[in-house]
Amino acid sequence: MSLREQRNSARELGKSAFKWEVVPAISEQEYQHSVSRRRAWRPMPFGKYEGRTLPQVLFKDADYFFWLLREGALRGALAMQAKHLAKKACRIRIPREPAEAFVVDYFFNSENQFSCFSIVPKDAYQSPHVVYRLNHIDFSIIQNHKEYAKGEYKRFLRDFRMVFFGNESASMTKDRCEEFFDGDNFVPKDVEDR
Repeated sequence: MSLREQRNSARELGKSAFKWEVVPAISEQEYQHSVSRRRAWRPMPFGKYEGRTLPQVLFKDADYFFWLLREGALRGALAMQAKHLAKKACRIRIPREPAEAFVVDYFFNSENQFSCFSIVPKDAYQSPHVVYRLNHIDFSIIQNHKEYAKGEYKRFLRDFRMVFFGNESASMTKDRCEEFFDGDNFVPKDVEDR
């Protein structure tokens, strides 16, 4: 049997082995809707948060999340997602209306440890204990101040849950974590601190 006959025979065998089915076409709108509904967050493939997505890690242990970024421990698509998530986490819109009328005061104690943050009117008196005053909430404020800060991030996340979810013990489910970072909770890049 020649090479050409062998290829033709293989093609015929392949055709009979599969059932071909016509897939109905979908509209562009249906396609975009299905794409936008997909969860794109990849689970961690290693470590103590293996199987959790990056938004879950950030809401559970922000110190660990920023450590992963500093150490360059993530690769490929997961590293890109982490950088994208970190950018969003550093410019969260103040959940008050109008947001432009408020600022976030970050308090540090005499040992230079993060104590809490509060949302106050822009023209409010600035306490001497306020180290930073920004027009947005910034998850990186602590790690920019100090590399290892487990307890301080626990206080930060407590305040964050109270501000956004009305309860400092709010359950941060996978859906809640991902929906927050998939939502429109962020200050545009072109808005400067005043």
